[in-house]
Amino acid sequence: MVEELNELKNRVLSIKNTEYSYLVRDIEKYLNDPGKIDEIKIALRDAELKIQEKMAEEIRKKEEIKERERQKEMLYELLAKAGEVGGVETGKAEIGKEEIKLEASISPTYTFNNFVVGEFNRFAYAAAKAVAEKPGTVYNPLFIWSGPGLGKTHLLNAIANYIKDNNPDMKVLYTTTEKFSNDLIEALQNNKLLSFRQKYRNVDVLIVDDVQFLAGRERTQEEFFHTFNTLFTVDKQIVLACDRPPKDIPSLEQRLVSRFEGGLIAQITPPDFESRVAILRQKAKENGWTVEDDVLNYIAQHFENNIRELE
Repeated sequence: MVEELNELKNRVLSIKNTEYSYLVRDIEKYLNDPGKIDEIKIALRDAELKIQEKMAEEIRKKEEIKERERQKEMLYELLAKAGEVGGVETGKAEIGKEEIKLEASISPTYTFNNFVVGEFNRFAYAAAKAVAEKPGTVYNPLFIWSGPGLGKTHLLNAIANYIKDNNPDMKVLYTTTEKFSNDLIEALQNNKLLSFRQKYRNVDVLIVDDVQFLAGRERTQEEFFHTFNTLFTVDKQIVLACDRPPKDIPSLEQRLVSRFEGGLIAQITPPDFESRVAILRQKAKENGWTVEDDVLNYIAQHFENNIRELE
């Protein structure tokens, strides 16, 4: 009797530690009463059956979502081949005829060596450096966010430049969300969707700035989601930058929020006074200027929230 009751207690405990704990709340109060063992068995069996039904329903819903996404993807492919996407009939699709210059947008002046590190950005810097050193193996995706002018673009370019210098065989694509969206629109209009996908999915590292501009762009979000999945499933590195955390991007599909939050999120805060002075000294050094400390201090005191304004 005692052993049987202990077994029932363990089964209840295993359910209590899950999202279905509400199903065994009424059972718990009888667990120390051997006279209620038959009632406990019946109630517990009913609870376990309900859990099985709910789990089966969740699996079914997930499979339905996956199937709908698969069918959407097939539809886009068929429309592209037929030349009917976006209402444009252009005949046979032209695929693979464009030479894609992947690194056109990377600025060589932004590197880790000239990035001024302070308490306000140390975490984001360390994460970016780790990703650059081992792309696709740590912090994937890496999502960097901050207000404007605090060094996100510098870090994105630094990652790209580091990988180019140390892994020259890797394909690195640095772009903006606006460029991604414009390229998608052009591809749809000119029946070159497959060329577009080849450009963005045939890379080792995809770096995308200004992700907040995905807001409200349903077709761009759809394409970005599948691009993300294609790269992520084969361990290609994805780095994103935004002016806010993923959950605060308006009208962003929950599945994208989930993907963006699935890696590491690093925030950059406004720099403190000492960091602002250090940034000014770095810029003066880069330009070969000799600037008095009083001047640097004055500038740092009057520009508090934006590194770009300091520069």
